[in-house]
Amino acid sequence: MTDKSKKVTENSDFIITLNSLTRFVLGAVGGYNMQTKLKGVREMNDGSIFNSSHTLEIEKDLLLFFNTWVDIQGDKFSNDRKGFQLVTTLIQALGLVFHHIWHCCSNMSKTERTHQIYIAAKKLAQINYSRDAEHWKNCSFLTLNEDDLNYKVNSGGSTTRKHFARYLCSKIGFNY
Repeated sequence: MTDKSKKVTENSDFIITLNSLTRFVLGAVGGYNMQTKLKGVREMNDGSIFNSSHTLEIEKDLLLFFNTWVDIQGDKFSNDRKGFQLVTTLIQALGLVFHHIWHCCSNMSKTERTHQIYIAAKKLAQINYSRDAEHWKNCSFLTLNEDDLNYKVNSGGSTTRKHFARYLCSKIGFNY
């Protein structure tokens, strides 16, 4: 991991950035609005100020979610340096996906909710994140680069996070 760079490239010595992980966690805890604020006071949807108490309830499930997503991908996660799995906005979108699943499953028992989160992470890990994967054609925010037949992101930042979150949720049976 690095705290100096904002993105992973083919030649990077690292596979994830502090910025990506920070926004992943902020999105997981407070959703899209929380994720867009990286500096200053972060206010939760209920008006309280974000602090460590907000992560206590979700911490174990959040770690399970992210670790499952990475572990099930195996070597593909870190070896495919061109894949979308290392793209900052996709990792940030995973935080939004977690947040959405957590709230969709809020009426379940803790055990049932944890199971749903695990199943979702497992399904997400099994997606082909290579830029030439056929399923990306169903993403309106990606376009095919005619030169090398790989998909690329049309826009950046918050728009891409939302689109990735919506698409990933659809791949696992959740409406975002």
